[in-house]
Amino acid sequence: MLFFTKSIEFFLRQAICTCVLYKGINKVKILDKKDYSGNMLDNIDNAFNFVKRHTNLEYVIEHIQREDVPEIPDIAIREAIINAFAHRYYFEQGSNILVEIFDDRVAITSFGGLPAGLNETEFGKKSVQRNGPLRNEMRHLVA
Repeated sequence: MLFFTKSIEFFLRQAICTCVLYKGINKVKILDKKDYSGNMLDNIDNAFNFVKRHTNLEYVIEHIQREDVPEIPDIAIREAIINAFAHRYYFEQGSNILVEIFDDRVAITSFGGLPAGLNETEFGKKSVQRNGPLRNEMRHLVA
């Protein structure tokens, strides 16, 4: 469903991605807001493009051709957005992925806590699978 549907919100409302641009460093004045509810790959691309559209680009002219240097490297933006989608718990109701752009930062939030059976002291030592193949919740949707 996550990869092939045209609109995920029919199946999993919480699988949408909300992107917001704020003026300033607080969540007071919204300049732009978009909810993306396509398949996961489209949502990742849309979130990436939203961040690119609303972050600064520096023009460096040291040689004959100008070099465009983004404020945040593309690879860092894409990696953070992909991680938010890949490592979230999709059965937590009301917890869509949130990409927020402030004057001083970009915040990407994938709601939820640590998977059951993992605590902070075990980081780097233990791996716990969160979105395993056909979890009980998914079996009910498929059946």
